[in-house]
Amino acid sequence: MFAKFKKNWKQIFSIGSIIAILIIVAQLIVIGILKNKIEDKINILGNENQKVQIEAQIFEKKDNLLKQQNEAKIFEPLLKKKLASKDDLISFTRDIGVIGKTASVNVVPAFTGESKDESNFFGSANMTLTVDGNFSNILNFMQLVEESRFLITYENFDVSKLKDSNEFRLFARGSVIFRK
Repeated sequence: MFAKFKKNWKQIFSIGSIIAILIIVAQLIVIGILKNKIEDKINILGNENQKVQIEAQIFEKKDNLLKQQNEAKIFEPLLKKKLASKDDLISFTRDIGVIGKTASVNVVPAFTGESKDESNFFGSANMTLTVDGNFSNILNFMQLVEESRFLITYENFDVSKLKDSNEFRLFARGSVIFRK
């Protein structure tokens, strides 16, 4: 038998080498496939981890908003007392006129429409104010309006001196905030 091996050792060695190479190639292919699957799983886990982190941030923000909402509820009665209702806007022009007389200015308030607002609690009505008078009286008028029951936000002011007079004109555009 050893004699046959001596004669065929090259053939046996070649077959053994081929088998060993095939086994190594097969193992490399399996390792490559497993590596790709592992990388895919790692990517999936990374994406899931990002989703979990985002959901945790959302949960944290919701929790903070709920806390802020509970803290803000304390001020709701105060806001309802301080802010005019939508029905109170009917007297806005009259009340502004009274404030104008108190400040010794001529005032023309005008509503220009209601703002589209998604809030369930507050709304706003667009308005303009045209105020004529001496400068210190106009400033006094603005201070009295600020102290009134109406909350007004201004978008712009335009102050100009009236011709042939020592008086000024204030034109203001803004919104009156009201509770719904």
